[in-house]
Amino acid sequence: MKRARYLRKALVAAFLVLSFEADAQSDSIALNSADTSQFSPNQQGNWRIYNAFFLDLGADSVQLELILRQDQTLDWGAEHYIGRIKNPSYVPQSEQSLSFVLVNNTYSVRIDSIGKCYLKQLSGAPPVEAIVVVPVRINFHK
Repeated sequence: MKRARYLRKALVAAFLVLSFEADAQSDSIALNSADTSQFSPNQQGNWRIYNAFFLDLGADSVQLELILRQDQTLDWGAEHYIGRIKNPSYVPQSEQSLSFVLVNNTYSVRIDSIGKCYLKQLSGAPPVEAIVVVPVRINFHK
């Protein structure tokens, strides 16, 4: 009986170790296989993307959706360069500042006329986790 219980505990422990390792590998695979053909993250600033999606909303508007990851502790109240729009047809003609709400926090995304994008938290409690994932969804004029 004790041997069966020991074997069961060993199998559960092995399963948990393999599960955590698989999650870390899956995360790494997702980050390394992200499509950066339309948006290039600022990797020097430790920004990574899980996904970048652009949708034309007519002749003069675009919807941008990003899922960003940051592994460093930041001053979220300061503006941070997160990356740039690579496709010239999505770059706005003039600089735009847009805001979006994520749970109880308000963020600002500034896109300049050459496609560089900046993120800043305007209100709410700053993230405290070691790894922060920020989904962004904004509409802007070309």
